[in-house]
Amino acid sequence: MKSMHYVVLTIVLMFIAGCGEEAKQETEQTKQKIVQVHTVKQTGSLPIPLTAFVEYKQASHLAFGASGTIERMNVTKGAKVTQGQVLSSLNTNYYQKGLEAAQSQVQSASALRSKTLQGASPDLISKQRLAVDSQEKRLKDAQRKWETAQELFKGGAISQSELDSAQSEKEQIEISLQEARITLDKLLKGAEVNEIASAEADLKQAASEVELAKKTLQETQLVAPFSGTVIDVTKKAGSLAQPGESIIHLVDSSEVKLKVDVPLDVMENYKQGDTVPVAVEGKPKSTGTITFISPVLNTETGKYLVEIAVSNKDNVFIEGMVATVEMSRKVNGMLVPVQSVGVKESQRFVMVVENGVIKRRDVEVGQIIGNNVEILSGLQSGNQILISGITYYAEGEVVTVKGE
Repeated sequence: MKSMHYVVLTIVLMFIAGCGEEAKQETEQTKQKIVQVHTVKQTGSLPIPLTAFVEYKQASHLAFGASGTIERMNVTKGAKVTQGQVLSSLNTNYYQKGLEAAQSQVQSASALRSKTLQGASPDLISKQRLAVDSQEKRLKDAQRKWETAQELFKGGAISQSELDSAQSEKEQIEISLQEARITLDKLLKGAEVNEIASAEADLKQAASEVELAKKTLQETQLVAPFSGTVIDVTKKAGSLAQPGESIIHLVDSSEVKLKVDVPLDVMENYKQGDTVPVAVEGKPKSTGTITFISPVLNTETGKYLVEIAVSNKDNVFIEGMVATVEMSRKVNGMLVPVQSVGVKESQRFVMVVENGVIKRRDVEVGQIIGNNVEILSGLQSGNQILISGITYYAEGEVVTVKGE
């Protein structure tokens, strides 16, 4: 019986001792500080939402290049049109006559050029030979008449004026003969270089007048430069139109262009052809393609203009709307809260918690991004660091961790 009492007593004492140890451990734990930590993770990039402004892919105010009365207006506001479709036209009677006159001038100039290049016809040369022969015969008769007049003047049979008249007639015939011979030589040689050049210049000028008349005739029509929607018509058939006056406003809303100003540290992560997520409030996200990156800094904003093309077949985007472009900034290290980094004598540091014990860790910091700072070295992925109040904790202090 005594041995049974001994066993029971032993068990009770052990229980009491155990309870005392647990109470002691609980008391020590209550003395430890509870800290909130941030678990460090490797960060390749950080999303950056940027504000963009929406423009339609194409928009054009269509105007006639000529003046006149509008003969046809083939569209109304809201009409869907295709590229190349004739939307409106002027009365062309006046411009058609101008084209016909210009074409007639080309025909005349072309005939003259051909004649110049071919040279004189045999019939014309023959006629000119006869003209030379005729002048030579006249000169012979005038020469005899002048010689006779000299003899008569010596004998006093005629006056000085009669002698002068015979000489003047001879000289005039000599000039006529010389001109006839020069003309014959030209006919035999063919056209001169300057004559050919002149004929070709006349033909070229006439041809340019035809092209100008054709262009003017074409400008009496308004043709859709792209497929799209007519959003305004300012004139109707029978109205007068002036060159350059806006008649039809056409837009292509099947695709939109987003214009966004991007900081250098974001822009340098992208190139033309890259895709980025875009969104407008209350609508599903879309994907856009970068079509242009300005190589020139905007000195007013300190950023670079980037243009992004986005399909708009469902008409989610409207010109003038504000959209959000989700781009990202490259991060070279790990991001930690700014308040978790301390400084002592210009050395940056964080307080790492390892197995419940605080340890100081010197770090190298990079750029500040929002409420975070980039850690370039000194930490590894998975490290737990104090988020705030780091000056209230000492290295080696034992704490209880409360995760993020």
